[in-house]
Amino acid sequence: MKNINRLAAILDLENLPEHYHVILLSTLACFLIQAISHSLISPRLFPTHYPQLSRFTKFNWDTRVVAWIHAFYATLIACYVLRNPALFSSIHQDKLFGYHPTAMNYLSISTGYFLWDIIVSLKLTINRGGIGFLLHAISCFVAFLYSIKPFCGYFGFAFLLWEASTIFLNPHWFFDKIGMSGSKAQLFNGVALLLVFFFSRLVLGNYTSYQLFALSFEDGVSQKAGTRLLNTIRILDLLLSGQFVSLSLVHSPL
Repeated sequence: MKNINRLAAILDLENLPEHYHVILLSTLACFLIQAISHSLISPRLFPTHYPQLSRFTKFNWDTRVVAWIHAFYATLIACYVLRNPALFSSIHQDKLFGYHPTAMNYLSISTGYFLWDIIVSLKLTINRGGIGFLLHAISCFVAFLYSIKPFCGYFGFAFLLWEASTIFLNPHWFFDKIGMSGSKAQLFNGVALLLVFFFSRLVLGNYTSYQLFALSFEDGVSQKAGTRLLNTIRILDLLLSGQFVSLSLVHSPL
């Protein structure tokens, strides 16, 4: 516990001791799901196609299973928190500095997911090149980690709604791997993907980014958050809503 307290002091995250265990358990759960997908679920559900995939494509498949499950979690928990201001009044009333222990644990689950994402993206970067996904994972991890400071907790849930497009993105990739390219199922899924991507990422995502950016310039915010953290979040806000958003639709075909 002393090491956690020391790390919390270094990172200026006084609430880290209250949530670090959720982050670590979430990361371990992601690796467990990945392993179960590889050794049990995927070979049984797709006995004809999965065993024929290359080792790297199996790895890619299994990581997408984890991302798919997280997308459902993220979308549902974001809707739950955002639609219940009475239950989570502290973060609704103060969107930048509000703190709610349960809500922060919900966000910590996603923080753990993004820590897992950093690790698997690092492997993808080493094996196949391209640093975009790794930078995206690091950006998300930092942003969600500091939500427990607390800072931008409300916006953490708003940004989780971006994950709604992943619910349709990964099945589109799976269809290609199980011989259903060009099928009606893939077509309908593709239409849903474009619609959800447009509304969750381009419309809602950019609106949320604008809200956060505007609030960050209000009087007293810089003094309370600290200039370094505030500027970091501003940069991440611009990156995640801008140049990285296209990564969702250009996953590796391997």
